[in-house]
Amino acid sequence: MQEQKVFAEERQERILEILIKENRICVSELADLLNVTDATIRRDLKYLESQEKLFRTHGGALYRDEPVFWQTTFIESRKQENPEAKRMIARYIATFIKDHESLLIDGGSTNMLVAEELARVRKNLMVVTNYQKIGEIIANGAGENRAIIIGGELMAQTQNTVGPIAENMIKSFRLDKALIGATSVMPGHGCYSANPQEGEIKRQMIAQSSESYVVVDSSKIGKYALYEFSDFRDIDAVITDSNVGGRSREQFAENQVELKIAE
Repeated sequence: MQEQKVFAEERQERILEILIKENRICVSELADLLNVTDATIRRDLKYLESQEKLFRTHGGALYRDEPVFWQTTFIESRKQENPEAKRMIARYIATFIKDHESLLIDGGSTNMLVAEELARVRKNLMVVTNYQKIGEIIANGAGENRAIIIGGELMAQTQNTVGPIAENMIKSFRLDKALIGATSVMPGHGCYSANPQEGEIKRQMIAQSSESYVVVDSSKIGKYALYEFSDFRDIDAVITDSNVGGRSREQFAENQVELKIAE
């Protein structure tokens, strides 16, 4: 019995090593690699999930790296996370947004930098946003851009407006493009928010735009959060920075999701 326990522990360590490298893998692949049955791998995955080491999925597993689940962090603290990657994304987005376009811009630290770049280089934009700071940045830019602030309940941590008032107001608009932030993006699954109320705002913004782009720095790819606000069928592309891993790029391609890399 002791020998079997040691072997199981070694096998589980090997599973984690594989997941750290690959981010996700299926049961049959693990069984072949480790020369055991599918049932054995499923037991290992169930145990490792109970230890909060991974997420089980249909037919496989995902590596669990600093899970975010339901936590909503303060906007001021998020401004300090990966600033260079976020600025790179902002500069990239400003290259394909055209003058005179209408935009829905979701609140968040990356999209605030996007707004700063758009206010600097674009003109005659119409921006609708649920984050007052983004509206101020756009309206005070040099290009005669205009901004409409979505009303509603104010979230203390994120400073975004949410709730029925905000959702109904968004439904009144039809705009060219939506730039949507996310707490996490899972290749093969979808886009997630830490807060269901904010997730519903994102969902509505996507519905009211001709084109929709999820904007995240690469640290948010490959993690789960609490609330899925969209799968990839309604998203035109995911925009991220060049630090996104090779395996994640492959997974996006395998699932026919366009990935725009800011470089």
